Amino acid sequence: MIKEKGVIILRIYTPTELAQLLGIKKATLRKYAIMLEKEGYNIGRNEQNHRYYTEKDVTTFRSVMTGRYNGITLEKAVIGAIQSHGHTSRTNDTYNDTSESYNTSERMEKMMMKQLELQQQQLDLLKGISEKLEANPDVKNQLDDSEKELLEVKEPGPPEKPKDNRGFFARLFNKQ
Repeated sequence: MIKEKGVIILRIYTPTELAQLLGIKKATLRKYAIMLEKEGYNIGRNEQNHRYYTEKDVTTFRSVMTGRYNGITLEKAVIGAIQSHGHTSRTNDTYNDTSESYNTSERMEKMMMKQLELQQQQLDLLKGISEKLEANPDVKNQLDDSEKELLEVKEPGPPEKPKDNRGFFARLFNKQ
């Protein structure tokens, strides 16, 4: 347990632990951390000046990753993550283009809604196929027979001819 700026932090992650938790490489985590720090986000450091991460940082990194997976550039994803979590140290004098981040948030929301719609369509298609299979036992039997054929061990056929290991010219001029 660490006390940082008057707030008690319950869980601390090393870079290796956080990379495993997020399912990314340590180098990718380092790249994201550097980008966040360039934008004014504060990541904790120990006595040896090594980074350590808190639950707040986990949430921020997940926001950056979500933006990246939805096709947003890394720079915009970092800025959006910082602003959405209220961790920005920039003032309006240094960064006035907030409409771009709102557009990014709206785009992300639209993309997530589209993804949910596609998932629902896939689920509906699978239900339809399942219902048709249940309604038509002949098709189901044919599928079961096909599966059995694929799983059966095939009997070995006649032995293959031994491979001729002679060189090219020996085979060309039929020399033993």
